[in-house]
Amino acid sequence: MNRKIERLGPDSVRVLMSVDDLAIIRSALRETDQALEDWEFELRVGMPRERLLELLLFFRTES
Repeated sequence: MNRKIERLGPDSVRVLMSVDDLAIIRSALRETDQALEDWEFELRVGMPRERLLELLLFFRTES
């Protein structure tokens, strides 16, 4: 599978990947959510947990 990231504008990209690649990303995001305590999440990930949960919801509905 060819993977590709195409910049569409200053704040957006288009990503081409396999369904298996997406499953790996979803699993990694879920593991990150479950493994980190609230106090350390934003410090280590660099964004609020809510952003990660939004991504997980998006990936679940878009696949």
